[in-house]
This record gives sequence, C-alpha cells and structure tokens, in this order.
Amino acid sequence: MDNKEAQDLLKKFSNGQCTEQEKQLLDSWFVQLKSSQGLHPVVEQELNEDLDQVWQSLKASLPERAPLRTVTVWLRFAAAAVILIVAGTSLFLFVNHQARKNQSVYVNNVSPGTNKAYLTLSNGKRVVLNNTATDTLHDQTGMQISQTAQGQLVYSGSANTANSGSSYNTIETPRGGQYEVVLPDGTKIWLNAASSLKYPASFAGLKNRTVELKGEAYFEVTHNASQPFIVKTSQQQVEDLGTHFNISSYAEENETKTSLFQGSVKVSGNTLNCILKPGQQSVLAAATLKVIPDDAEATIAWKNGNFLFNHEHIESIMKKLSRWYNIDVQYEGAIPDDWFAGSVARSQQLNDVLRKLELTGQIHFKVEGRRVVVMP
Repeated sequence: MDNKEAQDLLKKFSNGQCTEQEKQLLDSWFVQLKSSQGLHPVVEQELNEDLDQVWQSLKASLPERAPLRTVTVWLRFAAAAVILIVAGTSLFLFVNHQARKNQSVYVNNVSPGTNKAYLTLSNGKRVVLNNTATDTLHDQTGMQISQTAQGQLVYSGSANTANSGSSYNTIETPRGGQYEVVLPDGTKIWLNAASSLKYPASFAGLKNRTVELKGEAYFEVTHNASQPFIVKTSQQQVEDLGTHFNISSYAEENETKTSLFQGSVKVSGNTLNCILKPGQQSVLAAATLKVIPDDAEATIAWKNGNFLFNHEHIESIMKKLSRWYNIDVQYEGAIPDDWFAGSVARSQQLNDVLRKLELTGQIHFKVEGRRVVVMP
C-alpha cells in the first residue's frame, strides 16, 4: 500500500468509516512503516499525521488477540534495497524471533515450477507445452497455433466461422507449471499452477467470447463492446467492460476472488452481483459477495515471479507452495495460529523457502521426497 492509499484509509478511519478489513490493512501498513528505520519521520511529515497517536487509536478499535498468540512478520523494505541487490534474496525481519532447537530434516530438495502445460485441441489431440518446443499447430477451425520458447501459446490467422461455435480448446497447467495464452482476439491470459482454461479456438461469428476457468489466471482483455468477454468459474461469472483483472477460483479454497486492476468488470454469483472499480476485490463465499480493497501487489505476485504473503496463516501458504512445487502437505501436532508476511522469489528451491519460514521460530518442516510434514 503506497502513501496515497494509506492517506485515504487514515482519513476514512478518522471519520469512523473504515471496515474491519480496511482496519486490518491499515494495521499491516503501520507494522511495516514502524519497522522501516529512518522512513517513519518522512512519511509522518508527508501525511501530516501523528502516526503513533493514530496507531494507538487504531489498535484500540481492533479485536484483542488471545494472550498466547503471536504475530510473526517477515518484511521487505526499501532501505534494504542495496542488500537485496547484492545478496540476490529478500531481507526478512522477524518479530517474536526465537532460536530453533529442532534440526530440519530435508531428505532431498524440490525445484520450483516452470513454464509447462497441456493443450487439448477440439479433435482430442493432446499436446505437451514447455520451454523447449516451438511447434506450429492447426485447429479444425483453421486457426494457426504457435508455442514459443518463452512459455506462450499464440493463436493467429483466419478461422472457418462454420466451426467456431463447436470447436473448443483447453489448456491445463499441472502442479508445478504455468503458461501464457494469447487468444485469437489478442486477449492475453496468464495461467497459474494447477489451473485450466477452456475457450473457443476462434471467436468469429460468436455473440460473445466466453471462456471457462478453473484455478487462477490473470486476464488482459482486448475490449470489444459488440462481443463481450465473459469468464465463467464454478461459482461465478465475470463480464469484462474493458479491463485487466485476476481471478482465483481453486476448488480447495472456500472463496472465489476477483481483483480489478484496470477498467471495469461485472461480477455475478449466487444471484448476487457487483461492479468492481480498479483497486477493488470481490470475494464470493457461500451466499455472500463482498467488495474490499485489493492488495494488488500480493494478488499478482505469482504472475511477477514471487510469493508475497500478507498476514496469511501457514495453511494458506502451504496450499500455494503445494501447487507451485507439486508437493503433498501433511500436518502433525498443534500448528500455531500465527500470521506470516513476507516475500520470496518463486524461482527459489523449496528448501530455501521453508528455511525462511522456520527462522520465525514458530514452524518446523520435514521434507521426504515430495511430501512435506508441517510441525510446530
């Protein structure tokens, strides 16, 4: 959250208009700000606020945490930029740090995911997509399909409109894979791990451009008012009104999240609907659809090659690691109910990521093959 966004939330808080989610977001901003040496007075002067006084008032308005609960935070700071560049890794600061007495057990290391996917054509042919292949394929609609060495699938050429409505392609990324697709209309889609997208091989002659998503994807839609772009998931439908947006709709998650970065989208689900503005996120869960401020950097960190955890529990973090490193996760013992925050590159080996988590002193891992056991 930048200073302008923080200033808007500070104004809402002083007017008593902050939601609980916005208060939590503001509290996270304060934690980062106070831990950043030398930055506090500059920001305080810029915002023209007594930040200590505001934070005390904010904390008093938040629910009191249980006495035994700790909040573990690993944070990145601009002041550490030189160290970050030289060391080539994130700088982590820890609150409530304690020494580890357990010895980590890493039987082997696990490499991160890569550009990898499977394309199923309308005739049933299945094609392996990766960084090495540069084949050119042809769908039954007549579209030319090229896969590049950069992990991108590109549709081009003219289509036979007679087959457009019944000719569908499906691209699937496995756990440990990601891929980019450029559809016939120029729309760009980035698929996260363990995701799939079903779409017409050509949009020629169709009333709208409807695609079906499972998992997570980032969309940069080429707007066409006469042919709306619609994304369907198992729980909702998103209609593009000229936009860039991210949808996370994994089956193992309890929520479907849609984040808007540019333009406008209409989100519909369970007879509920809303129009999102840039900087907002809709969260569909059971019979509720709510709109909250979006942490844009965290939302598309995966697309930019990073993990960015912002006050997440270990279960949420391990789900993301499971999809990217293609691992199975088990839990033993009473796992602490701590919050974790921080950043790490998705290009790092799994063991390196787990060691950073272990440095908090709150969690411990045992890695055997592709099985990771999480212990207190």
